[in-house]
Amino acid sequence: MNNIIKPTTYKQATDSSLCNKWKKAMKKKIHSLEYNNTWNVMTNSQNQHVLQSQWIYKIKCSADDQIIHYKAHWVVKKYKQQFDVDYNQTFILMIKSQTYKALFALVTHFDLKTNQMNIITAFLYNSIDQIIYVKLLHDYRLSDKITLLNKVLYDLKQWPCLWYKTLFNCLISLRFQHSELNHSIFLKNDIIITVYIDNLLLIDSSKSVIQCIKNKLNLIFNMTDLKLITYYLSMWIKWNCTECTICLT
Repeated sequence: MNNIIKPTTYKQATDSSLCNKWKKAMKKKIHSLEYNNTWNVMTNSQNQHVLQSQWIYKIKCSADDQIIHYKAHWVVKKYKQQFDVDYNQTFILMIKSQTYKALFALVTHFDLKTNQMNIITAFLYNSIDQIIYVKLLHDYRLSDKITLLNKVLYDLKQWPCLWYKTLFNCLISLRFQHSELNHSIFLKNDIIITVYIDNLLLIDSSKSVIQCIKNKLNLIFNMTDLKLITYYLSMWIKWNCTECTICLT
């Protein structure tokens, strides 16, 4: 992994020795966007305000630094978005480091159970609430056209706000209450759910209770079950149940 340089542009990706990996990742992303009816393709006209787009590339690795898969995301260029034209409200749901470290300490002290889940393509669960035109991406058969978005895309500035509303309504429907002091924490009896954008951490004393909540969430969202938390917000986590300790690195 240390010898692999992630491309920063479409040209770098298609010219690299791993071009087949990146092309496959881009094709997979395009299929996902089309399948979820993310846009309507339109002809560009002079009076339309059109946002620029770009590919970004990521490599997902395992705990022992082995490559799991190559990922490509089509995103809107944030710096091109204008307030009161492309968006009028922003918000992002992020748990603070002091909060999750305190929760990890409680988990260790009281021998609680934890599970981590990631919501796949969370942005596609949110319908756009205004007219947004975006230039089509490279490597697309209609690249001379533009799109009228039906769903939000990564890096649209209003996406985190729309996503929070969607997730908030979901958890409230499952009888959770959000903390008045920290909007990234939801509570139900002894169950705690913390939210970092599209990453959920579930905490309770019972594995069966956690599994029940996971089953309900899976009926609403397409999710990846990361099971026992070993990696969280760029930190490796090592549990020592015998000594009741946790190591964050």
